[in-house]
Amino acid sequence: LGFRYLEGILNSDINCDIVLIESSDKRLIELKGLISNLNSKQTIIFKKKIQKYEGHFDLCIVSTSSLNRHLLIEQINKSVVVKNWIIEKVLAQSSLECDYINQTLIKQKAWVNLPRRVMGFYKVLKKLLKNTTIKKIKVQGGNWGLACNTIHFLDLIEFLSDQIIKFLDCSKLEKDWFKSKR
Repeated sequence: LGFRYLEGILNSDINCDIVLIESSDKRLIELKGLISNLNSKQTIIFKKKIQKYEGHFDLCIVSTSSLNRHLLIEQINKSVVVKNWIIEKVLAQSSLECDYINQTLIKQKAWVNLPRRVMGFYKVLKKLLKNTTIKKIKVQGGNWGLACNTIHFLDLIEFLSDQIIKFLDCSKLEKDWFKSKR
């Protein structure tokens, strides 16, 4: 996902310097190869770890797995001044870690990638559903194979209904879990 953010910036008319942090040598080589195929105006500085920087960053995009992300965000926050954050979902592994991120970024602008709230179609749908009690929503289609995409629809339901989901019935989910990159 991080590459898709980068690709979007590199394909834009934005003139900026980019610091790309990737700890994996293999992935860095892959990224350099993918980037060399793009005709971009931006300057990219490749780093293997977070370093202290003078000045500030207009934007920091965090698209790592959510495992220990709260610690990563704290480390970045201590190393550089960031005006705006984009943080990929799933945000964290627990509500405690989410609270920790919130406290770390309390005076900064941060956006978690749950874009349906800002999409025109869903804004119109919300207006149409105003003063309506939503009793059931069914999400159908696609075989994503990723439970983390469910969060988009949970957030959408909260947005459309102006309610907070307090309970999810997971009784029909498969009992076996498998390791995921996310």
